[in-house]
Amino acid sequence: SYAFNNRGWSWYKLGNKERALKDIGRAKKKKIFNPYVYRHLGIIALESGDKLGACTYFRRALDYNFTAMYGDEVQRMVDANCINENKGASPIQAPNAPVDRPIKTPVVRTNAP
Repeated sequence: SYAFNNRGWSWYKLGNKERALKDIGRAKKKKIFNPYVYRHLGIIALESGDKLGACTYFRRALDYNFTAMYGDEVQRMVDANCINENKGASPIQAPNAPVDRPIKTPVVRTNAP
């Protein structure tokens, strides 16, 4: 998840928004509670002019403990950009997906009869 997210952010910084969103979307599928995914999606939405979408992503990053783990950067973006954008937005609910993908252990097979 982190590798896809970092590669997606790199694509965005290089100017390829389509590939960036594709990779960040992959990162989100692999680890849905990664707050950096929502930080990146929020910044991309904000720079694309979608303040409501950006604020939704920023709030989700905050819900997934961005501030406790990485600092108050996202909170400062919310304070600066999301004053009236929460009108009409539905509350964020925790997804029903597991935090991490389950590890599948291979079936042990032998040649014994």
